Amino acid sequence: IDANLTTATWYHLLCSYDAAAQSIKLFINGNQAATTTSGTIPSSITDDVGRFHVGAENSSTSVTNFFDGIIDEPRVYAKVFSPTDVQRLYAY
Repeated sequence: IDANLTTATWYHLLCSYDAAAQSIKLFINGNQAATTTSGTIPSSITDDVGRFHVGAENSSTSVTNFFDGIIDEPRVYAKVFSPTDVQRLYAY
């Protein structure tokens, strides 16, 4: 993704996962920046009693690849976001 992000700037990022379509959409500041249906996108995400990490790579033994920045107010929802939903959250 060539988003031309700059350092020392806050961005609103939202990633929406659609199990039925096996796709992921990335939104930056309320605008869709990318969509993908490639890679290892599962048709469902189950509760595997594993770890959930924000700002680091998931690992069964230890956390790795930390995000080098500040993450403020992360949220997790159990729904697919429409562009209208994303705009409402961005405007909030």
